[in-house]
Amino acid sequence: MSARGNDVKVNMLAVRLAHELRLVANPAAFYERVSSVVGEELAVHHCRFIPISGRDGVPPTAAAGEICLPVNTADERTIGYLTGFPAKGGKSASVTAARLERAAALLAGPLEVALTIDSMREALSMDELTGLYTQRLFRRRLLEEVARAKRHGRTFAVGLIDVDHLALFNELAGWAAGDEVLVNLSNSLTTTLRASDFVARLGGDEFGVIMMETGRTGGTLCLKRAISDFSGRCMLVHGQVYSVPSVAYGVGAYPADGEDPVRMLAMATRRMVQRQTRVGGDSGSGRVIQLAPPQAD
Repeated sequence: MSARGNDVKVNMLAVRLAHELRLVANPAAFYERVSSVVGEELAVHHCRFIPISGRDGVPPTAAAGEICLPVNTADERTIGYLTGFPAKGGKSASVTAARLERAAALLAGPLEVALTIDSMREALSMDELTGLYTQRLFRRRLLEEVARAKRHGRTFAVGLIDVDHLALFNELAGWAAGDEVLVNLSNSLTTTLRASDFVARLGGDEFGVIMMETGRTGGTLCLKRAISDFSGRCMLVHGQVYSVPSVAYGVGAYPADGEDPVRMLAMATRRMVQRQTRVGGDSGSGRVIQLAPPQAD
């Protein structure tokens, strides 16, 4: 097909998808539709649209041979990336890249509208205290990632995090101090984890993390690193020093621990409970310690 023929095909594809946006209630479903249609019509293997999470514009890590092109709006803002591989026996990498680049330019408008709708919905589903996503969005995102991993043969991990003995800490130090613990933990998670990872407060003292393109070992290391700066601290509240509660976590991986959210969450919960059991005992970890205030000279 000539270059002009390719342009006409991509133009028709963009018009078709822009029309479909009005018929799709869930923006995430539209992203999947874009990925599927662009991949099929333009012969792009494992085509994906990856929206930017909002924390920064770091592009996704491309696999060997994978093409990754930004989707830019009219005012030059990058709102996501179109990625994919040249189909086996199909066009060369340069032709595939040119097709994706044209598709990215023409689909930027509809995708920007979908992202705006998505962000408005998410703003209504954010945890008021921490600013993280809520349990409802976490579960929806987990279902989406399982479906995406099955379709594209990828891996990812889900992590569960629990603040030990937060109720006791609240009794000793007060609810305001307990809220500060939750905010500090959420900040540690969002600043340490990658932009592509999804962090949510599931309720009370529980948090959930969805980590892209990693397995159980990698996910465990990510959480350990994120929590290390938080654990072992002390807080001064009304002249009294308190040990910040310890944190337990567990990770379940797709597909090693299961190919559905229920099994993945069950494995993550089991490992979190095992970690809580191990760090209990007499080591001091996992207990709230009320220290005496410093004595005046």
